[in-house]
Amino acid sequence: MFRALASLSVATLLASGRAEPPGAAYIFPAGAQRGTKTEIRVGGFYFHGSAALSFEGSGILASPTVKETTTIWFEGPLLSEPASQQKEDYPKDYLGEVRVDAGATLGVRYWHCHTSQGTTAAMRFVVGDLPEFVEKEVEGAAIPQTVQLPVTINGRIFPREDLDLWRVHAEAGQTVVCSVAARRLGYPLQVVLEVRGADGKAVGTTRANAPIGSDESVSFIAEQAGDYDVAIHDAGFAGGQNFVYRLTVCSTPRIESFFPLGGRRGESVELEVTTTSKEQRTVPISLKDAVGESLTAPVQLDGKAAGAAVLHLDDLPELRESEPDETPGAGAKAVTLPAILNGRIGTGGDVDAWPIDLEKGQMVLFEVLAEDLGSKLDSLLTVHDSEDKEVGRNDDRAEGRADSRLLFTAANAGRFVVKVADRFASRGGAAFAYRLRATPQAGPDFALTVAADFINVIRESAPVPGPEPDAKKKEPPKAPGLKVELAPVGDFAKDVTLEIAGLPGGVTASGTTIAAKQKFTEVRFTAPPNTPIQVARLSIRGTAEVNGQKVSRLATATRAFGEPPGEAVRLAVVPPVPFKHVSEYLVTNDQPGGTTAAKHFRLERGGFEGPLTVTLADRQLRYLGGVTGPAIAVAPGQTEFDYPIIYPVEIEQGHTSRAQLMVVGEMTDFDGSRHRISYTSAEQNDQVIAITTAPRIKVTTSETSYPAPSAGRIRVPVTVERDPTLAGRPIRLELDVPAHMTGVKAAAVDLPSDSETAVIEIVFAEAPGVVNAPVTIVARTNDPPCVGAAKIELVPVHQTPRGKFAPAP
Repeated sequence: MFRALASLSVATLLASGRAEPPGAAYIFPAGAQRGTKTEIRVGGFYFHGSAALSFEGSGILASPTVKETTTIWFEGPLLSEPASQQKEDYPKDYLGEVRVDAGATLGVRYWHCHTSQGTTAAMRFVVGDLPEFVEKEVEGAAIPQTVQLPVTINGRIFPREDLDLWRVHAEAGQTVVCSVAARRLGYPLQVVLEVRGADGKAVGTTRANAPIGSDESVSFIAEQAGDYDVAIHDAGFAGGQNFVYRLTVCSTPRIESFFPLGGRRGESVELEVTTTSKEQRTVPISLKDAVGESLTAPVQLDGKAAGAAVLHLDDLPELRESEPDETPGAGAKAVTLPAILNGRIGTGGDVDAWPIDLEKGQMVLFEVLAEDLGSKLDSLLTVHDSEDKEVGRNDDRAEGRADSRLLFTAANAGRFVVKVADRFASRGGAAFAYRLRATPQAGPDFALTVAADFINVIRESAPVPGPEPDAKKKEPPKAPGLKVELAPVGDFAKDVTLEIAGLPGGVTASGTTIAAKQKFTEVRFTAPPNTPIQVARLSIRGTAEVNGQKVSRLATATRAFGEPPGEAVRLAVVPPVPFKHVSEYLVTNDQPGGTTAAKHFRLERGGFEGPLTVTLADRQLRYLGGVTGPAIAVAPGQTEFDYPIIYPVEIEQGHTSRAQLMVVGEMTDFDGSRHRISYTSAEQNDQVIAITTAPRIKVTTSETSYPAPSAGRIRVPVTVERDPTLAGRPIRLELDVPAHMTGVKAAAVDLPSDSETAVIEIVFAEAPGVVNAPVTIVARTNDPPCVGAAKIELVPVHQTPRGKFAPAP
């Protein structure tokens, strides 16, 4: 990337462009074992060489910055319409290091990056207790990588149609469990796992049909001692840089589910643990010194680490269900409120029932904690009177939130029964536990959440001398605000006034009232021109009248239970961008693959006179299909440039290729600080648009696959057909070999202008190493620059076949 410097006083800006906010697509690996350090790659957008890295909480020491490195990239199979018409992101790799304390708490930590152009959303990183293995990604067919149990494997399904293969050894009768974390870490991989023995027969398989946030696992019992291959791929054979996963493979029992899901602070809890081998064990857990809402308790079984139980903590008395409890008799003892009621929907159709005695007009808030605590239960909560008539019901507490919540008011004094079931009568099991929090209420109440844990605020531009702006000129669209959402409890309907602490000096906020009966507000922030570029941490509290008294509630970012609470919102003050590139609408209707085309652009500098660098943008409105472009330098004061686009040989013909550019420079702010800033345009006029057609050079070989002998050589006859526009042009033939296949090479061959055939001689080293990917014969002419290519498969002569992994039906 560029290293251009320029001096620019913000007071001289003549334009106020929108900064390209940074973004993060992944961290890889997505976790690490306690007591270790690991190199990480962050997939970043618009980092422009480096970004600050921050982890929340304790137990992790990370590099203060991540710095750009060579991006691992495999093009993979080309997409065709309609998929090729969709947007595509192209993050770059940034290197850093993470050290995890030996005593760090197991579980999720959140991290984010920030630059002068803003802050990214927080993402997850996992602290684990098993040895870790990080995939070394190479191009081509899957190569089995041997790992020792127990292990957590960090991998990526990349590129599209990728399949990763892991080889483990198991003794006869040994149970092996393979479980994946991907979607619950925020990544799009829809996992399929398949396990085969040495004879090629499948011994375990699963196809994921789980909703967002869920992952799959498969277990098997080894019929005989030997090596077993675990394959993982995406259900739709998608893939990408951010298809990150953590695959834990172990033979010792691990926690699969537990009951109850929590306990009372200062006491202890007898945890009924169900393991991956379907054993049920009881483990005592002390909550004597527990604080906060949750406790991550490491669990050992037979002296070996078995994972961690993330327990919900409360101060209320605890009760456990007594089976059967669907129809408590008239003499059943009523629950004394307040209390936490712990139950489990053990089988399909199971209904748990809790009797309570209420006075007329008494209000009780019932809150089911299940999905939020990692349970599989999709709760249905109902209240019944003494004649079993339903008098209250709630399914989901909010859209997308499966746990139930009901503020119930007793119409008459008497016995009521609160029932908990799964929404689907066929479901149940050890993993369908819940905690029902039952608390008397004086009246309605409310809670607040923020839709995001960050917001980037563009600083206002300083006024400039000159004529008044045109009053008829269309105002630019408003930048999005921070959405603060209200969750009413009962019939709450009052104005809620928001108070925001931690605002940088001079920054103001508007939209700080949620009107009665409204569900949200958009808080918008204004930063005056001389506000320093910075990241601040805000806390947002809402105050309203409840039962004649003023009450205050903290707005929090929604996170999974057991994860660090998102109580702060990061606000980044970012500078306006003075410069931008503009062009005229142009479509090239016949752009052959393997050629290069350039488009002319003008620069509107807006007072910025320093050097700039132009590249393809990190985010694209359409899949690029292998299109690339260089980084070109624009000299200080220069106001025009031509940008070349290189179209690959293999590109979808008839595809409307659209590419967006990114212009990057470095400004000096009013306080002397320097900041890298960039501008990207999505306007159609500023895109490089071309309709792609067939290459002008066609390359064919006599065969599509050839043997790959050790310490040998093969001769590959090649035919080259030139487009009439290239008649009489000499062509050079070269062999393009994937970087990891170091034992394969060939000398270049020059094809005279009057010749169409040649022979490429491919030489194999005595120990050529892995040969798992096609090689490409590239034909190239320089005047004009055109490229053609043909791929050939190399088949190792001495290759022992193993069971083939194929897409699930």
